[in-house]
Amino acid sequence: MKKIIDVVIEWLTEDEWKFDNPNENLVVAGVKGENGNFRMFFSSDEEQHLFRLVLIPGFSIPENKRMEIAEFVTRANYGIQVGKFELDFDDGEVRYSAGLDLGGDCELTTGMVRAIMGRCASTL
Repeated sequence: MKKIIDVVIEWLTEDEWKFDNPNENLVVAGVKGENGNFRMFFSSDEEQHLFRLVLIPGFSIPENKRMEIAEFVTRANYGIQVGKFELDFDDGEVRYSAGLDLGGDCELTTGMVRAIMGRCASTL
């Protein structure tokens, strides 16, 4: 069975993404789009069979707007089927994250990585 992070690297390589692999459980890539830029953090916990993707846009929420955005995040999260918005009240970072519990017998595929990244990116 392949390591989770190796499947992520395989997908990124196949799709010709530029990425960094700072350690054996984390891969970082970036996206520049029409409506903004964001960083993607793919992480794994092999022992727990967990995969997580976090997308962080290239801006922070000003302190005086964080309560308004907290309400927005709460309302936006209601009904989302895959993933969630998060707000860090300390520094104003907003992010969107999703994860998969692969259990002991389910293997991550490049198609699964593509699908979750697409869903997260389109929601963000």
